[in-house]
Amino acid sequence: MLGGRPHWALLEDMKEILLNRMYVGRFLENNIGHEVINLFKDDNGSNYIYINPYGQLDKKHNEIESIILVRGINATTVEIIAKAVGLIPILDNALPRDTANKIQRDYIRENKVTYDGVLLDDIYYQNESTNEVTTVYISFKAENIFYPKQKIYLTTDEKTNFAEKSFLLSETTFPKQALHWTYSVDSKAYSVLSSVIQDSALWENKNKTQRISEISETSSQRDFNFLKLIRKEYDELCYSNMFHYFLSEDKELFKDFMSDVLGLSTKGKYSIQRETEHIDLLIQDDKNIVVIENKIKSGINGLRHDIYGDLVQSQLLDYHKYADEHARNRKESFYIFVPNYNRIDLRNYEKSEDYKIINYSVLYDFFSKHKSENKYYDDFLSALKIHAKEIDNSNFEIMQERFIETINSVK
Repeated sequence: MLGGRPHWALLEDMKEILLNRMYVGRFLENNIGHEVINLFKDDNGSNYIYINPYGQLDKKHNEIESIILVRGINATTVEIIAKAVGLIPILDNALPRDTANKIQRDYIRENKVTYDGVLLDDIYYQNESTNEVTTVYISFKAENIFYPKQKIYLTTDEKTNFAEKSFLLSETTFPKQALHWTYSVDSKAYSVLSSVIQDSALWENKNKTQRISEISETSSQRDFNFLKLIRKEYDELCYSNMFHYFLSEDKELFKDFMSDVLGLSTKGKYSIQRETEHIDLLIQDDKNIVVIENKIKSGINGLRHDIYGDLVQSQLLDYHKYADEHARNRKESFYIFVPNYNRIDLRNYEKSEDYKIINYSVLYDFFSKHKSENKYYDDFLSALKIHAKEIDNSNFEIMQERFIETINSVK
């Protein structure tokens, strides 16, 4: 006993920092993610936070002092979207969900929690999976939300080394299926996170979240394309097929592509093959054999650890061996096409030093400068543009669109 209270009771009241992962899961396929409110003000200018996945935390978490909103990069790394400070919990975490629902609906009406004139619970009633009796809408009210001045990453892998700010959370992991993680004041991760939150040099000096009424119409902001229609905007095979199709159909486009993007001159007849020995794109002409690996959100796969070496054997080595065997005195070149938001660290892979990363922004700029009469070309450009961005904001943009569309529908 300490001060008349059992040790476990003191632990439950420890201050904690919470990481909340946004915009993931199958729920988003046909619904508005409840966390969409996290980056908007309501009509009164107040900021509210919804904690994934269900709005309530375990009852032992009663001292959340700050929240860091993040998006996943890979299994060991997340990118910080914003921080929420000055938190006021809206509910007691121990409440059953039907009681919490009633309290929240009363709170929403008493405090006029509206977005462009529509009550928050009325907006979410339009979701397919909303239960009107047990749904929780708000976890915290936040005094302020601040965006980072630059990209900030949190990682549990000491080998991660982005050019931007990276902070190592040692002795911890990000559970694969979890949508939030808490770190108590007695943990090493807490110390790191607290220093990140308190470092004013990392953050904007004012709250830049907006009311819905301050946001322009969003339906025109996201380019429509056929991949969006069939929900294949992140399908690597689709993009590899499109590269193959357009470069095979247009010889002049191919020659410029070899020169302007790959830095190679071409000679004689050329061929572009798909999935030869699992190589995404294999280009061959009289002078060159070119290996292109195309990545969207995935990393390097097919890993096989060599117990006698420091580097990791992977698909990159396999492709290199194939090119070596078939080069016949031609120049061998190796490339990886990667969206700007997908940070891939190649240093640990054997033969990776021979691979050059080309970002999708380079590909988008190149194909944008070339005109084509092909009726699919504009859709191709629109699809590329999504991955030419430094941040993968597609889910946020989709949720923002649905949020505004639903508000307008209810009104």
